[in-house]
Amino acid sequence: MAVQYSGVRESRAGRVNDAGISSRIAEEQFRKGCLKRADRSFAQGLQCQQINSMACLMSLEDSVFVSHSPQGCVGCTIMAVDMYRVGQAHRGIKTIRNPRIIVTNLDQKSVVFGGEQKLRESVAKAVERYKPKLVFVYASCASGIIGDDIDAICASMGTEYPGTVIIPIHCEGFKSKICASGFDAAFLAINKYILKKEKKPVVPNLVNLFAPTTVSYADQVEMERMLALIGAEVNYIPFYSSLEKIRRIPQAVASTSIC
Repeated sequence: MAVQYSGVRESRAGRVNDAGISSRIAEEQFRKGCLKRADRSFAQGLQCQQINSMACLMSLEDSVFVSHSPQGCVGCTIMAVDMYRVGQAHRGIKTIRNPRIIVTNLDQKSVVFGGEQKLRESVAKAVERYKPKLVFVYASCASGIIGDDIDAICASMGTEYPGTVIIPIHCEGFKSKICASGFDAAFLAINKYILKKEKKPVVPNLVNLFAPTTVSYADQVEMERMLALIGAEVNYIPFYSSLEKIRRIPQAVASTSIC
């Protein structure tokens, strides 16, 4: 029986995310069948899920990113913003732009009375101002604790703006001790709200190459060159990708990732 993955990496049975030991000891323990994951604790200085969820989709064309959070959460994405700007320069783009990020600015009143109205107004402004194909709505620790129903709001706003795909992403920082779970939250949302288990004809030589923001443009070009040697067409996602390329994911004969 298939088990649906929750997006929390430490929830997967038998998976070792962090052993805290050398590779030699890890090999010995693995052979003996006694390899165990190290206990993790929350640390204020670490990244959280929301940062990685935003960073991996930040360069998607025709997209707006709504962070349903206090202002400080978005400040933590500055490194991803810088990498996005540098990536544009490497790709020969002359007019460098910033990603379109809107924050709902949850405050003490929001904690008491809820922040759903702020989210509705922010999504409406995002669509009316930028006319995007995609709007990603990111949960945060604050909105998760309040209990704002971002799924229902996105569904409701989607009927008001049928020309835009509005996607909720559950990347509350307290969900996982592993910040990379944020990448998984983003991809699960894409699978649920864009791909929707839709069946498409397979393209015989198409390969999905999943890459995060840390992969440079030179690396992308080299990987595409190497795969072309075996006759593969590369669907490079999600960095500097588009809604059209995302929708091609089910057509690939294989998928791999590089980090």
